[in-house]
This record gives sequence, structure tokens and C-alpha cells, in this order.
Amino acid sequence: MSRNIVVTGGSGFIGSHLCTALALMPDVERIFVLDVRPPALALPKVEHVEVDLRQPLEWCPPVPITTCFHLAAVCREPGYPWDDYFGANYLGTRMVVDWAERVGIQNIVFTSTVMVFQAGEACRSEADLPNADTGYGISKALAEEVLRAWRSRDAHRRLRVVRPGVVFGCRGGGNYVSLYRALKRNLFCYVGRSSTIKSSIYVKDLVRLLLAVETDRSDLDTFHGVYPAPTTIRAICEAFSETYGWRRFIPVLPMKLLRIAALPFQAADAVGLRNPVHYRRIEKLYYSTHLSAANLATIGFKAQYTLAEAIRDWRNDCRNLPLY
Repeated sequence: MSRNIVVTGGSGFIGSHLCTALALMPDVERIFVLDVRPPALALPKVEHVEVDLRQPLEWCPPVPITTCFHLAAVCREPGYPWDDYFGANYLGTRMVVDWAERVGIQNIVFTSTVMVFQAGEACRSEADLPNADTGYGISKALAEEVLRAWRSRDAHRRLRVVRPGVVFGCRGGGNYVSLYRALKRNLFCYVGRSSTIKSSIYVKDLVRLLLAVETDRSDLDTFHGVYPAPTTIRAICEAFSETYGWRRFIPVLPMKLLRIAALPFQAADAVGLRNPVHYRRIEKLYYSTHLSAANLATIGFKAQYTLAEAIRDWRNDCRNLPLY
């Protein structure tokens, strides 16, 4: 049977990779991208529906929808006022749920975040209670509860929540790109230690996971999208250095010293001189975000790429593109 898919936020980094994979699937007939922006890539089967998900969603799909992949989010942290996270992530999810009930969608796959947990050394399982301490994390935790309430109102509904770690890959920005640029210029240092864990996943493996849980028939509903082995910041730096042939001495500097050094940059940013140095980014290089991948093992999901293989594949995909 042919399938018709909705992807909210399908014009973004993860959404573009997901739509590319969906467009190659012979049983997928139409893909509707609900986003304020048109898709960055021209793909067969993809139809753009311009919507602002912070407003009531009036669009009525012309065909029955098999699955809604709800990816739309404001996700860079720091980077936005608190209200923006709650408007896009919490209110936006409420609007998607109201619309899904109205048009009869029974299957939703939702991308949440590692940041529903406060950063720290504990390894967080899928069953642990979220304890977010950022606007982004809190808004995503609230969105999860909105979706679970939607599922509970009808026994035939299916919900799968995927909490990715740090996602990296071609046409993506974020932490891995910043790290690549700093390492290339030999400007990176470890903050306090080199053993900080940053649970991560390559975008191609994340897409494979999203497609796997769409049809998964287990009793599980929450999955951590991360490599099963803890990914340390040292391991990430070594994988980059091996891939690009760099020889780097990376010093370890105290976090308190680096936070003090960041103060002038924050003052400059406050008066409009934008720059990437922020105390929150320094803290994020020190505190671990460590997720268990136990539920992936339960359903038999295995990543296609190791960390080193993923970075090499990413480099090959970006050969003809500007600096990542």
C-alpha cells in the first residue's frame, strides 16, 4: 500500500535528510512539508505547505496521512529568548496535535532532545523523569507530554518519541561544525577535562532510526538517538584529527578561567557585536550529556556508522560545499 507522509519542519537540517530518504522509498507516494520556509532541496514527491505552526493549522491534506513526523522546533541553545522556545516547541506541538485530531492522523513520530535532562554525569535512561533546566529542554519536555496526552485519548493512536543527542552531518550547523572550525585553526581547548561525554548521532543514522520506529511494533515509545558507547569530547577530536590528518595538542583549561575570559565577548554581544563566545557554550563543553541507548538494542537497531566512519562520510558529502 502507498503511504502519504507529513513532515513538520521538513526544510531544516534533519527534515531535509529525512525527506531525501522518504522520497527514495517506493511505497511513499506524497510527502507534505509543513514549514515556514520552502525545502532547501528539490525532491520528487515533496510538496511544500507554508504554515506557521504557532498558529492554528487550517490546511487539510488532500489524501489520508499515514504518519506525521513532527520535527519543527527552535533548537539552538543558547540563541533565542525563552518565549521563542515555548512558542515554537510547546505551542507548536499543541497546534499539531489539534490538527492531527481534526484530520484523523493516528501515527506521530516526534523528535525531542537530550536536553529534556539537565546536563550532568549520570547516564539517563528512557524511563528517567525529565529535569530540564533550559528553555529549550523544558519546552520539549512539555511537548512530549502534550503528545502523550493525545495518544492516551485513543487506543489506536501510536506515538514514538526520539530524543537525539548531538546530531551532525552534511548541511548541518551546531556543535560539531564549531568544533571542526576551532580544531582546523588550532584554537580549541578542553574545558576542565577531556572526558566530558556528548552523546551523539550521525544524521543518516538518525533518519534510519526515525524510519525504524515509525513501523516498530514493540511496546516501547521512547528512544534515545545516540551511539551506544559513550562519546567523549576527546574521541570526537581524535576522530576529526584522524580524518583530516591533523596533529593537535589540545590543552585543558579551567572552566572558571574561560568563563571570565568570555565576559568581554558577552558584553560585546549585548551591544550588537555578534560573536560565538558565550558562557553557556563553555559550560556545555564541560558538563556531560549522557544518554542510554538501551531501547535501541531492544528493538535491534544498530547504527550503520561508527563515529570515525560518520565523520569521514560527512567530509566526503561536503567536498563540493562551503566550509561545512
